[in-house]
Amino acid sequence: MDTPNLHPSKRQRRTVLDSSNIHPTSGSTSADARENVSSETPPRININGSTQYASQYPQYVQKNGYHQMNQGRFILPSFSPYGNPQSFPYQGAVSQAPQEISRTIVSSPGAYDTSSHVQVKNSRTSHHMEKFSGLQSQNNPRSPSTPIFSEFSSEKSSHSSNAPNSTKITDNSSRGPSFTRLPVHLLVHESNDPGTSESHTEACESYPKIPEVSAIKSSGAAHFADPLKNNTLQHDVEVAFRKLVPLLANVTAQNVCGVLTDIVKQHGNSMTLDDVYQLLYNPQVLDFDPASTSTQNEPKSSSDNRLKELRLCHRILTTFENPLNAGGLLGRVDLERLSSSYISHSEIPREFLALKIILSSVQKVEYSFNSQFCIPRISFYKVYYILCQKLIRKHAALLSTTGKSPILGQSQFGKLTKLAFPDLASKRLGRRGHSKFHYIGLTWNTSVVGEDIVGLLDLEMVQIEEYFKNLPKQKHPNVHYSNNVPRAPTVHATQNPAPELTPISKGPLTNPSSISKPKVRSFVRLSNKYPNFNCSPRLWNTTPNEVPRQSPWAANTMEKSVEILQHYNLELLPLISNVKAGKFPFGNNSSLSSTLVNAMTLLSRASAPKEAYLHLYLVILLLVFPVAIASDEEVADATKIEFRKSMNDCIATLESEVSNLPFIDQLSLSIFTRLLRKMVDLNEMTSGKTKFSYTGSVVSEMVHDLDSAIDYKADGYSDISLLDETYIESISMSLNAYNLQPVDESASKGETSHFSYVCTLAKTFIKAIMMTKESMAKIPLHANGSQSVPRDAAYQVLKLALKNFHESTLTEPMVLNLPMLVVTFVLVHNTSSMQYANFHDFEKRDPELSKQTFKCWWMFSTMLQEYVSIIQEVVALSASLS
Repeated sequence: MDTPNLHPSKRQRRTVLDSSNIHPTSGSTSADARENVSSETPPRININGSTQYASQYPQYVQKNGYHQMNQGRFILPSFSPYGNPQSFPYQGAVSQAPQEISRTIVSSPGAYDTSSHVQVKNSRTSHHMEKFSGLQSQNNPRSPSTPIFSEFSSEKSSHSSNAPNSTKITDNSSRGPSFTRLPVHLLVHESNDPGTSESHTEACESYPKIPEVSAIKSSGAAHFADPLKNNTLQHDVEVAFRKLVPLLANVTAQNVCGVLTDIVKQHGNSMTLDDVYQLLYNPQVLDFDPASTSTQNEPKSSSDNRLKELRLCHRILTTFENPLNAGGLLGRVDLERLSSSYISHSEIPREFLALKIILSSVQKVEYSFNSQFCIPRISFYKVYYILCQKLIRKHAALLSTTGKSPILGQSQFGKLTKLAFPDLASKRLGRRGHSKFHYIGLTWNTSVVGEDIVGLLDLEMVQIEEYFKNLPKQKHPNVHYSNNVPRAPTVHATQNPAPELTPISKGPLTNPSSISKPKVRSFVRLSNKYPNFNCSPRLWNTTPNEVPRQSPWAANTMEKSVEILQHYNLELLPLISNVKAGKFPFGNNSSLSSTLVNAMTLLSRASAPKEAYLHLYLVILLLVFPVAIASDEEVADATKIEFRKSMNDCIATLESEVSNLPFIDQLSLSIFTRLLRKMVDLNEMTSGKTKFSYTGSVVSEMVHDLDSAIDYKADGYSDISLLDETYIESISMSLNAYNLQPVDESASKGETSHFSYVCTLAKTFIKAIMMTKESMAKIPLHANGSQSVPRDAAYQVLKLALKNFHESTLTEPMVLNLPMLVVTFVLVHNTSSMQYANFHDFEKRDPELSKQTFKCWWMFSTMLQEYVSIIQEVVALSASLS
């Protein structure tokens, strides 16, 4: 008898595996077999027909004189059909001599023809397949015969010793079509499989011995308590895993996060955070037995789904760890790509856990700007951080084994959030200077994010970190790492609950003084008020080509601080002389940057107190403030550019070099650098220009806008104008926001007196507005013999407004009784309202005139808002040091 050709050509091999070219021979029962084969039965694919590469081989490590397989972090469980190396489909590739191995291909209709098969030769991996592999025609090795499927029995099959090139298979075709359906339990490998033949066992002994993969056992038992239920669940897991194979085959370092997102969304709904954390970092303690994981309080379907997801996700993670664990479902090219890809396997568990927390901690609602359905972006990350800390504390014994913290940074967490919710809208919400990005259309899932977590969200991230550092450590006596791993508690067990986090408002903390209040990045407190003298930083009269002189208050305050700093041998006079002379070198010769660095270095070496640094900050702020608010007539535009470059160079040096010095208060330094940036922005806007031909018309239109706001009456009132209404609204909002009561000693208590107080206070602010309006009307008359108006019209209006603010508004007792924060809010609110009113009347003017007028209003409003935010910080800092 001729020996079959076991090495067909490339074209022949393609023909054998292509279902479109395979036709059953006559007289076979392939039709009946195809009708009875389940469409959900996973295919057994020939993966040994092509050359294997070294990157595909399992890795071995030397241990106790034996070569053992390196399984990585994810260990294959005993329920896997590939848990035993003798059933591992790549064993033929691992052996010293290449072995031609065939597999019967069984799949859903249309994928592969169920009658196709390839000739089997002696191999350790064929002991399951020999019972249902068809006989190959000896005359034509390319013409396949119909495979005959047999039932799973305890009878041992035998091999013919006279046919070394073929495997003798018992003919079971006489049993009828009732035995042609492939039993489901053939998919699950057991260590005592009765179908393993003696001859096959002897053949296996000639190959190098490979130790068995460590399996996850349930209470030390070799078998599951309910094999039928276990087999059914495992069959579902295999079907689900095969559906994910195309997704896994195309994984790269660029799209791995997207693949994980799809997996968690589709197959991670029933698992809890505790399940996921243990699955990622210690799967040995998980109990995969369906008979032991269900409880009386848990629905059967929920328990089955959870167990199915645990098994499936474990299979996926082991495939990421070692692509060979896919069990022959990945082709050679896919294996090469996965093995040689730059996917960070240490990041996969962290990203998997983050995605589970993202999808579990929030719920999507209809698109709405309601505050109940808007979550601050930073709060979302805080919840993620807190949940991770709870998991770490609950499973503290795993922390030493993981080696790397499971917590991602804010940037990576934000990217995963976008992947989890690709259509999620975000918007800045909150008042100016304190607005934060919010996710729109999300709300907390209260079953995951409880009150104990919400109570920590008002803290800064640094304070939350300190909170968890100060919590006492939890003991976990029930966590073991022995060979006989005890059964882990189920998800519904209450014997080891997660430690509850104490809300800030409900119980004492380890260090209450350090986190009782969030750190405010400002020198201004609610108790700070403007002084009863002129606190302007400069004199408002203009001298061409000369830096504005400091006001008496600014000069005296700076002189006192300079005298205090001289006790630390700080010499600031050269810097003061250069700034007053309008000299601002930048780069390596920057006097501002070098002087500040040297001064702070000396203070650090002298272990100076925090007040010494604050005096230095105050000197610099009072010194450069007049330059920041100067006009182009006083400080030329080219000199302003040098000033801004010198300031930016100073800010960069402070943040890169000085911030690392000892004894430096990071909070006060960050406030100082923020104020310097505001001065740079303010200085740049002072040079804003209006079109030459529109300057006079723009100022006239601004005056007209103010007249309109004063003349038109508010709805329902005969004596209250629109401008009055705007100020009354802003004053009331600020008083309510800061929970302040109107202070008017002459008025009696009551709602009527409160309203009259607010109205009187509004009239006080409007008085300064009227003075500014009258001065604005005179600008065209004072400009070069009424021929033209300066092009920096916005700055000219600003200078008039600031002069009246300091000389008129801040001399009123009612205003001086207000906190500086309230005064700032009133000014910011009303300038924003004027911008809105001007934009609303855009179509009533000439298009270009409307454009230039709106631009001038915007520059004026922005400069005024920046100015008041700086001056209140400078005044508050001065008051704290006086």
